[in-house]
Amino acid sequence: MKPHPQLALTTTVDNLEFRVAKGRMRPHEVFFAYARRCFAAGEFERALALVNAYRTLAGTDPAAIRMIADIEAKGFSANDIPADVAQGVRDEYDIFNAIPAEIRSLPIRPENYIAIHPFAAKTAKLERWKIEEPGPVRTEVVRQGSKLWDACEQIEYDVFTAPDIGYFSENEFRRIPDFDHFGRQEFIAVSRSGQIVGVMRLTYADGSQLSAGMFQTYDHRQELNIFPDKDHYLRTLDPRKMVDLTSMAIDRGERDSRASKALISGTIRRIWETGRRYALACIDTPFCRKLKGRALDFQDLGPSTYYWGSPTTACILDTYSVPRGAMKAFIPYFRAKGLVERVRCDQSAGQDGRSDIV
Repeated sequence: MKPHPQLALTTTVDNLEFRVAKGRMRPHEVFFAYARRCFAAGEFERALALVNAYRTLAGTDPAAIRMIADIEAKGFSANDIPADVAQGVRDEYDIFNAIPAEIRSLPIRPENYIAIHPFAAKTAKLERWKIEEPGPVRTEVVRQGSKLWDACEQIEYDVFTAPDIGYFSENEFRRIPDFDHFGRQEFIAVSRSGQIVGVMRLTYADGSQLSAGMFQTYDHRQELNIFPDKDHYLRTLDPRKMVDLTSMAIDRGERDSRASKALISGTIRRIWETGRRYALACIDTPFCRKLKGRALDFQDLGPSTYYWGSPTTACILDTYSVPRGAMKAFIPYFRAKGLVERVRCDQSAGQDGRSDIV
């Protein structure tokens, strides 16, 4: 496995840390590189938004002008660019403009798109994530076939099809069928006053070799631009020790609240209960930065890239890195608790298929 090149420059601006590696491409040229990739994939509206952003920075580049002509020949113009795609490109463009001029002028490696990917500034002390009981909210495991499964799919659908998010288009089934083909799945659900306000969809695999069809994040590794060496690293892991955080949906009024924190803590506890260790995920980039700011050590698998209409980062979390010192006792405790829960559920099979983990 080839190591990433050593970082040549690190600077902090507006509490964001920007890091640039030596290479062949200036940062803004990544817009054009992604435009080429989107064009080749038939994503003409996104390609047009990206190449227009590049032209704003690069002027009359003949290659960019030719690409715009090729896109227009396909019948697409700037008026056809969806609002979410246009906003995503504008957001990334704003990030680029926040980079100091001395960084914008440096070349980077195109496969290490980190020049316009902000990292949370390092501080002397980070408030580490604490695995604690959720207090006034209730966290539970919801299995397929249980009475609460439909309610979990409903909130997932409502959040992902909301007009200001638009990850999926509305459909007559009022649920998201794109995840149906994966294997064993569960929801971690958090509720307040008896009402489910947030869910995390977990996908498990049984095979010993990572392959297509196991996990959403891995299946979409090309769209997420996962680095080749990170792809190789993923294939060295045992999928039976991994969980894919396929989706996270939480009511708008509960975000950044105890309910949101309980949902993430409940997910980590469930990973330990099932004897897993690693969590794969593709996370909205700003939210990923917030999690890192709480010392949840998600490791980037690729750059911040456009996925489902917004800047997204593919990453992996070694959940054993979450607790420190005496808190590591939580891991064997919850693994043992998971065994007890499985035995209890087996004995009560045929009831509602649900296992509380609070």
